[in-house]
Amino acid sequence: MRIRTACLAAFLFVAGAALAARGGDELVTLSDGRTLVLHDDYTWSIKGGKSSKLDGEITVNVYGDKNIVLHEDRSWDFADSSGHAAPRKIARLTSVSATATAARATLDEAREAARMSALGKIADQLRPKTDTLSVSRESLIRCAGLSARFVTVRQGRTRDNGYTVSLRTTLSREQIDGVLSCASEAAAQ
Repeated sequence: MRIRTACLAAFLFVAGAALAARGGDELVTLSDGRTLVLHDDYTWSIKGGKSSKLDGEITVNVYGDKNIVLHEDRSWDFADSSGHAAPRKIARLTSVSATATAARATLDEAREAARMSALGKIADQLRPKTDTLSVSRESLIRCAGLSARFVTVRQGRTRDNGYTVSLRTTLSREQIDGVLSCASEAAAQ
């Protein structure tokens, strides 16, 4: 499908700071009043549940020196000066780590709660590196749990005769690749 660029720069004006390649959602206000949300995982949505239908791919000039392409599948990319989607620069993670603390009535319950909290933090770090439309956070947690090894940072008793446990885990590049592959396979089923 051909990218339409004619007069679309006039269709938008942008509110907020300059678009960043990384770092949170950016808001773009359309001339019809709809607010476009550009997510840092290269997806977009319309704020407030308003209609978000596009007639094909649209290239939009932003801030006079940047172009973005809005795709019908709700993804977006930066575009070159001719309006074609530019290749994404994807950084590979060399490692991810998480530390979590939990307090529960028994030592086993505290250890399991800290483990699940740490796995959730790992999943949140890996989520931007996946196809977020199909890979669920739960499958990332399950797959990370298969390869993660935990080190007890601290454990002890609480004042109300419960237990507190702090655990730390780190995944290497190879383990990250395995977790992403596992979660992608689960999404494909």
